[in-house]
Amino acid sequence: MAGSSYECIDAVSHELRTPLSGLRGYVDLLLSGATGPVPDEHRTALAAINQCSHRLETVTENLLLLAEAQTTGLRLVRTEVDLAPVLHRVRGLLATLYGTVEVCVAAGVPAPVPADPGRLERALVNIVGNAVKFSPAGGSVRVHAGRDGTGVVVTVADQGIGIPAGEQPRVFQPLFTASNAVARRLNGAGLGLVVARLIARAHGGQLVVGSVQDAGTTVRLVLPLS
Repeated sequence: MAGSSYECIDAVSHELRTPLSGLRGYVDLLLSGATGPVPDEHRTALAAINQCSHRLETVTENLLLLAEAQTTGLRLVRTEVDLAPVLHRVRGLLATLYGTVEVCVAAGVPAPVPADPGRLERALVNIVGNAVKFSPAGGSVRVHAGRDGTGVVVTVADQGIGIPAGEQPRVFQPLFTASNAVARRLNGAGLGLVVARLIARAHGGQLVVGSVQDAGTTVRLVLPLS
């Protein structure tokens, strides 16, 4: 029964992914100017459409991963992953979508990480995307990757709104959004960190979150090298 539930969700997810990919493809085509000059007001509207379609795509992927974890467990296809290009790819994606927040990447990991590249990138998109989302315009997000004993730690630090101390134990509850985010109308699906921790644990690692309200949040993704 669990398998059939997952297959149903997978099928629905595929039906959502296909039109979303088409939508983003056409928006990119228009923004490139391939169909003619794009006035500034149209460019702003197209950029907003691109952001919304990315958010829908992210929610779809997160729901599918959550369903997989709850039914069959997350399945990993591990390879040796070089973290630097993955982090720069995540930075490039988010910079294109949310250019008002600077994402700075410093990756000094001499050894590749045994990981599922697609799952790892999804976790990083969720973590860095959260940091960007809760940062003010003109703010910055610092991403650092380095060795730590027998593993690798990716640290993502922002100077955003933070999480109230009394609410921090709930950050890994599905659908949770901090009250200060709701007050600023920054509430989302509340699945990003939940899914990122599932992916970290599937790799034998962990996700650690520390936050100070009105000062920012730091998330550490710890992955073993063996």
